[in-house]
Amino acid sequence: MNLFTYCMLNFFEYQTGIPTNWCIKEGKMKKGILFLLVMFMFLVSCKDDENETSTISSYLKENNITSYKTTDSGLIYTIDESGDGLSPEIGDTLQVEYTGYFTNDEVFDTSVGSDPFEFVLGIGQVIPGWDEGIALFNDGGSGMLFIPAKLAYGTDDMIFEISVKSVVRGIVGYTIEDYINSNDWENYSTTESGIHYRITDVVSDSDKPVDGNTVTVDYTGYYLNNEVFDTSINKTSLTFELGSSSIIKGFSESVYLLREGETGDFLIPSELAYGETGIAGVFAPNQIIMFNITLISFQ
Repeated sequence: MNLFTYCMLNFFEYQTGIPTNWCIKEGKMKKGILFLLVMFMFLVSCKDDENETSTISSYLKENNITSYKTTDSGLIYTIDESGDGLSPEIGDTLQVEYTGYFTNDEVFDTSVGSDPFEFVLGIGQVIPGWDEGIALFNDGGSGMLFIPAKLAYGTDDMIFEISVKSVVRGIVGYTIEDYINSNDWENYSTTESGIHYRITDVVSDSDKPVDGNTVTVDYTGYYLNNEVFDTSINKTSLTFELGSSSIIKGFSESVYLLREGETGDFLIPSELAYGETGIAGVFAPNQIIMFNITLISFQ
């Protein structure tokens, strides 16, 4: 037996308490070592998983919390009120009242006494434990989330008392037709590519830009719940070469439809916006967006 094998066997025995001398007799050494190493890796893995939830497990036991559920990811939760409102889906805008604390009961953050925290579910605006956990509660629901460090910030287990105050559709799972019907659009047109638009300020005696023109526009971008995600108003107008790849296709195509001085609303399908991937923390996958655009000038 070489020194490495000897050290590994002794380290295994020290870590597990399982005697190893039996495997070094009568030709059993190779099979024994293989078995021990496999068992060792398994036990170390189990020990790591146990450590990840040990503070939460201790907290539950110390506080006599027994009516809880555990997800496949290791998130533990309790539901006090399931809520009778909408069940949140990826891309919905939620408002949540919360208090967060560590497993020693030290409060590190709370929204109580101020406005509920607002975020878009499932696109990375919050820690993974929130994206997964809040989705388990309907509008009006409340309960607790016990979030292991790996689903939080990687260092500490966290506990949240949460109450879902609002679930608003209008980002994912909400179609262009739904938006038009809900917002009473009239006299709108549709392009072959699927952009639905209406010109709200008409200028009949000016020209439309073409490829290669340098255009200057003001714009405001909206999610389909009419929440603004970006705007140039009271900032700097956007100037770019029409047809360039630096602008999403749906925005460029919308500008083609405007005469100089006109303003319009443009509902842009996801394939002409940020597509199947979206942008983490800003746009969900397959998200429809809307722009209000004014063509200031072009040359």
